[in-house]
Amino acid sequence: MSTSFQLDFPQGNVALAESACAESVAGVTSRSAPCTVGEKRRYVSRPRYQRGRVFKKKGKKGREWWVGCFREDVVMPDGSVRRVRRTLRLGLVKEIGKQEAIESLEPYLKAANATAIPPVTRKTGRTFAQHVEEWQRLIVPTIKPTTARQALSHLRTHVLPVFGEVPIRSINVQAVQTLVVQLQRKNLSGVTVHHVVRTFHNVLKFAKAWGYVATIFDIKALSMPKTAKRKDVRCFTADEANRVITASKEPYATLWTVLALTAARIGEALALRICDLDFDSKLIRVEQTLDHATRTMLTPKSESSKAAIPMPQNLERCLLEFLAKCWRPNPENLLFCNGKGKPMQRDKVTYKLQATLASLGIPKASPHAFRHMVASELLNRRVSPYVVQRQLRHSDSKVTMERYAHLIGDVHTDAMNELAGSVTAPPSFGVQRLNWSPRLAN
Repeated sequence: MSTSFQLDFPQGNVALAESACAESVAGVTSRSAPCTVGEKRRYVSRPRYQRGRVFKKKGKKGREWWVGCFREDVVMPDGSVRRVRRTLRLGLVKEIGKQEAIESLEPYLKAANATAIPPVTRKTGRTFAQHVEEWQRLIVPTIKPTTARQALSHLRTHVLPVFGEVPIRSINVQAVQTLVVQLQRKNLSGVTVHHVVRTFHNVLKFAKAWGYVATIFDIKALSMPKTAKRKDVRCFTADEANRVITASKEPYATLWTVLALTAARIGEALALRICDLDFDSKLIRVEQTLDHATRTMLTPKSESSKAAIPMPQNLERCLLEFLAKCWRPNPENLLFCNGKGKPMQRDKVTYKLQATLASLGIPKASPHAFRHMVASELLNRRVSPYVVQRQLRHSDSKVTMERYAHLIGDVHTDAMNELAGSVTAPPSFGVQRLNWSPRLAN
């Protein structure tokens, strides 16, 4: 168990105090605990390695348990580091021996010893918090608001409490591995941990580009948690989409039709202008998207998302009727707007869809279910994956096939039955297989 102590010296003899602290920590390289010297703050050595303790303890029902005990560094809300005592049950005494209990405690000890949080002994060089301030001033205005909001949330919630006062030149693979273990202990998903570490790495890239550090940590050298299998997103069938459109009033009926016949994202559909509709060429040009938080127009998600997509005849007829009877003039000439002539709010649009689904008895889904429906229906109609990729405007066909290909009904079974019907076994082989039994084999 480690301890911290405090030395008191006369106010005028600070030099003697500093030399005494220096002698107390000479030759020790483990993590430190705070030591107050006069009006200055110094650090004294604190052991990092621990062996833990295993002992017996009776539970409420009188059963004896093997209990393990060790200490762990925890980052407090104010950024300070506190060492707390951890105990956990390793197993019943009547079921496992002491050696097995010690082996069960070993993984926890390794994690605690390997992830001790190194404090800042002195502020040498640029700290990570200072670098984030500059990054926020120079880089955040150049990236999309959605990306910036996610990155700032990762930094504010997970990274700055641990590395805010740490010099960026001191951030190495071992220190980042500490962060990974802490994020796992917060029961965060593997995907979230990957995103936080990726944000951390991207911010430090600019520290290297600006000459503050020579190298930064290598993500490939980290031991990252496995990501869980992505859950299937709710997908409409063509019949469900038709029922939703029929049961809705304008402008939602036309909005659902646009989503169902173009596979556009909801932000892209709400950002459509009259000038984006080319009735001569039968095309719809996707050139901008609506940011749901700021309700401002941004460029589409990626370069491939900015493209022209076909306008089917049914959609053309629906749009012409909507423009003639229901369209509201507005300053930006948006195809869909609210009563004040401003862009529609995505949250309100989603709420309206949920109410319609509830009235029809259809399971809950988001507007993105129309996009999944288009991909799945096209693939189930044996349309080329390249065509589906072009319709969804993905930069990689892998995204189309993995995330958007939902098998609806008995399509998979029908495809295999069709294949089986085209494969004919030799008659003699079929007769032998039908007459075979274990008794005849003996």
